[in-house]
Amino acid sequence: MSLVIPNKFEVFYQNMENLKFLVAQLEKDIPDLESAFSTGLESIYEVLVTYFSKEDLESFLPQLLYKIDVSERGLHEKMSLGQYPSFSELVAESVLFREMEKVFYRITYS
Repeated sequence: MSLVIPNKFEVFYQNMENLKFLVAQLEKDIPDLESAFSTGLESIYEVLVTYFSKEDLESFLPQLLYKIDVSERGLHEKMSLGQYPSFSELVAESVLFREMEKVFYRITYS
């Protein structure tokens, strides 16, 4: 599935510094995430899809979603609609968008 970024997050395409803030936020909230990010949102998304494809996902996902502020119930509801080919893609997109939102608000209102 291709990642479609909402328009309000254009700041991540316009300024590399903002993308660095996003990577720092992801690394802060997901401490055991491999620091294999490159300079594009698509590649960050792919790293997250791989990360959330782990077999032991159930052992850490609820705590991680709580920390990042993503609703587990909301994820299951979205998944039941059949719009996502895999749960890992849905989680990756949801986590990425939530982290982008945090950074966006910090950039905009600080």
